[in-house]
Amino acid sequence: MKTSDIPLLGIHNQENVMASALVGHILGIALKKIKESIKKFTGLEHRMEIVRNVQGIDFYNDSKATNIDAALKSIQSFDREIILILGGRDKGGDFVSLRKGIKKRVKKIILMGEAREKIHKDLGGIVAEETADSMQEAVKLSFTSAGNGDIVLLAPACTSFDMFESFEYRGKAFKKEVNSLQEELNRKKA
Repeated sequence: MKTSDIPLLGIHNQENVMASALVGHILGIALKKIKESIKKFTGLEHRMEIVRNVQGIDFYNDSKATNIDAALKSIQSFDREIILILGGRDKGGDFVSLRKGIKKRVKKIILMGEAREKIHKDLGGIVAEETADSMQEAVKLSFTSAGNGDIVLLAPACTSFDMFESFEYRGKAFKKEVNSLQEELNRKKA
């Protein structure tokens, strides 16, 4: 099976698929069935989930990226320019470890939540930054900062508990605002 047959983005997801396939094989599941299952699996909500394309910009929800390593893996999953929404409640991590990945792929960071000052201190100056006080503002700022073919990625590297009940609620808020943005644009066209 080719890695291009795996519908999930990111090397970390390919590694997870390989581990799952190996377990299935050890348990005696036919290779044909394993391959069919892999090709059909599109992922879970809030985990590298494509929300929609709005005027040539792809919006991805990885609200489950609640730590720095997960956010870095999300960033590394793309080969296009990214507007990255970062922040929430800090888990005590070192945001400096994001610098290399951000320099390589991110053109702007939208900071939000309690950790935004710490993130700014650790990452300040490597790419353009803006701050947002709400998910609605973060989505709008990211949309106006993105160009055709860019990615807007919610990969916060923090917990959600400063503004949201859980990463699921944060992800749902992101998706709601992306869909509202599309509806607003549709109304302006009409």
